[in-house]
Amino acid sequence: ITLHLPWDPSLRKEVTDGSYDGMNGLRSAVSCVYFNQTSGEWSNEGITLKKSHPGSQNGTGAYVECESDHFSLFVASEVPADCLGVPHGTARFDECGVCNGDNQTCAGCDDEPNSGRTKDCSGHGQCLGAVCQCNPGWGGITCHENCSRSDCVNGDCVMTFAGFSIVTEKRCECDAGFALSSTLGPDDLQTCVPSSGSQDGLATSVI
Repeated sequence: ITLHLPWDPSLRKEVTDGSYDGMNGLRSAVSCVYFNQTSGEWSNEGITLKKSHPGSQNGTGAYVECESDHFSLFVASEVPADCLGVPHGTARFDECGVCNGDNQTCAGCDDEPNSGRTKDCSGHGQCLGAVCQCNPGWGGITCHENCSRSDCVNGDCVMTFAGFSIVTEKRCECDAGFALSSTLGPDDLQTCVPSSGSQDGLATSVI
């Protein structure tokens, strides 16, 4: 059966002002309910809200339209609704703030939401398992650091990080016949210079 029940918007401002719980998206709605004589409580079992009309500017003519699979005594009442506006629904904001989401819009390659490690790998790589596989010349947990042979001049730039740390260690590994310079270059990185009299080894820059 189809129901048309009047309601007064002035008595339920939280329904009409669009307010909701910012954590889970729960809000208030107006729907049809009936008195369940068996349980002694008002219930919406077997009732589907089809439309809620706020009426004119002063609330005149406001009504709710519902469908019910049974006959009973019905009234329009304020009820809890989920983030989709479905009375007594189960949809909630996920950890990314998306209604009925799956936590993926703000998750990294490791599927951990709100970690700061997004799946786009800073635009310089792609997910490979739980971490970013960076394009040549890029490194770090989210491929956010740039370092290449041109930075080391005569060697390869190697970037490492521990676990899921954003802190990235950059160092030059010099070609044969070259060694680390005694001075720092760009990004506090020791570049590779001809090895005459220079000490061998690796220099590290932590950024």
